[in-house]
Amino acid sequence: MDVPADDVLATEPVAAPSAMTLDFHLSDTPTRVSRPSRLNTQMLGQLQTRQYLLTLGFFISCVWNLVAPLKAWALSRYGFVSTADTVVLNVNWNTVLNGRFLTKLYTSSGIALDAPRAADRYINVFLDFIVVPRSELTWAKSLYNTADVFQMDLGGRCMRHSLDGPRQVDQFNKDISAYEASGYPLWGTEVIRTMVPPVPGFVQLHEISEAMLCLKGMPLEDYVNVQFVSSLLPYNKSSDAAAIAMWRQKLFPHLSECLARRQQLLAAADPPADGVAALAKELATTFNTGLVNIAGHAQLYTPMTFLDGFVDLSGLKSGSVTYQLNGRDPSALLFAGSGYLDAMMTPRETAWWCSIQYVDPATSRPNATQCFEKVATTLPSVFLGKYVVAGAGSRYVDSADFTQGGARGALTPYAYKSRKQAALADVEYVSRGNLSAWNGLFKQLVATVNNAPIVVSDALEELCLVGDGCFNVCMNETASGGTTLTYMRSGVCVSAVDKVAHGLLDSSK
Repeated sequence: MDVPADDVLATEPVAAPSAMTLDFHLSDTPTRVSRPSRLNTQMLGQLQTRQYLLTLGFFISCVWNLVAPLKAWALSRYGFVSTADTVVLNVNWNTVLNGRFLTKLYTSSGIALDAPRAADRYINVFLDFIVVPRSELTWAKSLYNTADVFQMDLGGRCMRHSLDGPRQVDQFNKDISAYEASGYPLWGTEVIRTMVPPVPGFVQLHEISEAMLCLKGMPLEDYVNVQFVSSLLPYNKSSDAAAIAMWRQKLFPHLSECLARRQQLLAAADPPADGVAALAKELATTFNTGLVNIAGHAQLYTPMTFLDGFVDLSGLKSGSVTYQLNGRDPSALLFAGSGYLDAMMTPRETAWWCSIQYVDPATSRPNATQCFEKVATTLPSVFLGKYVVAGAGSRYVDSADFTQGGARGALTPYAYKSRKQAALADVEYVSRGNLSAWNGLFKQLVATVNNAPIVVSDALEELCLVGDGCFNVCMNETASGGTTLTYMRSGVCVSAVDKVAHGLLDSSK
């Protein structure tokens, strides 16, 4: 091929082509072909096994999801419902609640258990939460966000008003001596001659007015106008603010510091309700008080959730079930129209009296600051003592709670009795069964007392449970086959008809 001269840059001599000879010799030795190692074979087998398992798992999961309606039906046969369903049942006193729910409800409410709870009637659960003090500390969490609630089921008997018991008692004894000869003038022309002195020693924390105000986060400026409004306006009038400051100095000296500590603990706690419990624990340690109270309705109505159903591919239960009791706060019956004189109710009478009744003897004009200085330490104890022996309006105390002490001149002191209660583990429960046996029991008792045969009649029976010796108010006021309960409040026998019921029909066989 011709190449242009311009394209040739250099030339070199080229050797003449030589012939290449290929010589193949067949060997008598067979050629070795490499094969997969044993390790590679095992890995390949494992990969294939995984593929089979994944395929099988995918197939099973598809079937598992497809049979979801059948699973829900199967669970419902054993009392479980799917998480998307809600079942509402009416709860009666003799309704039986399952033990798993009760065990978690009790322990989460601070009620110690020696063993898991068995299934039990609602009436027994209600007593353990609302009537009998069994909750250790946890009840205090329910006081979070209640700064605008005056009276609650958690308020206890008014043992004293100040956290520092010895200080209050010393001041009370000095101030009350001025009235030992004449009695204590209260509203209008009435003169009170009974009192309930403060207790200096060990009491429960919720039985102290100052402690309850602090745990609820309620300063005195709000306390005087919560629910029942007084004429004091401490946020708007300097004279009223000075009066509240005097009241705080005389009866609630630790309240301001306690409220500040409450804010710190709530800011550091998650959830904030734990901060209230931490505050209660600090107060109990500092002032040597107990921490046992009723659990209260807020704890009773707390929802409890459990994992339930079949075990799914993750190894966990496939669903959940939530149990919750619902109802209104039963303490509303106690506090209707002011009602029971607890640790929150008793000392506030001083604010009303000082803003309405009191006048300065020198000027004949109202002077709330002077009033608080004179009567803040004594008036609450006398006000409470008034209702031990006399009923007036809707306010009351239970007469069976008190015992009379020795006279102090014209004044008669009363003291709260020490309550005795059985430990939860020592309580014996009536076996669940036929309620006809319960109804028949009373016929047998009447026959035994009268030494006569059991009267066979179609008439409905009226039962009377007599308390505090109040036989005179035990009357058959209705013909419902119900029960009349009698007891004494503020020295007066009263009756409650059909408030304690027994079933005329069998709820279980």
